[in-house]
Amino acid sequence: MPQLERLCRDRGWEIVAVYSEDESAWKSGQQAELSKLLNQVKSHQKIFDIVLCWALDRMTRQGPSAILSLAHTFQLYGVRLISY
Repeated sequence: MPQLERLCRDRGWEIVAVYSEDESAWKSGQQAELSKLLNQVKSHQKIFDIVLCWALDRMTRQGPSAILSLAHTFQLYGVRLISY
C-alpha cells in the first residue's frame, strides 16, 4: 500500500518483506502469509523488528481476542506490531 510505504520512508524504515493475502485466502479461512510471518517470528528467522499493518482488523477476521493474541505473540519475540 502506498500509504504504508510512505510512512516507512518518512520514518526511515527499510521495507524488507511484504506479506499480503489474496482475497480468496480470507474467504477460505487460509491465511498462508500470516502463517508464514508467524513461523518466521517464532523460529527466530525474523529479519525485521516491526510489523506494520493497515488496520489491526485486517490481520485476522477472528475478532479482538485473536488480534490481541497476535500482538502478544509478536511482543514475546521482540517484534512491534504497528497499525496505521
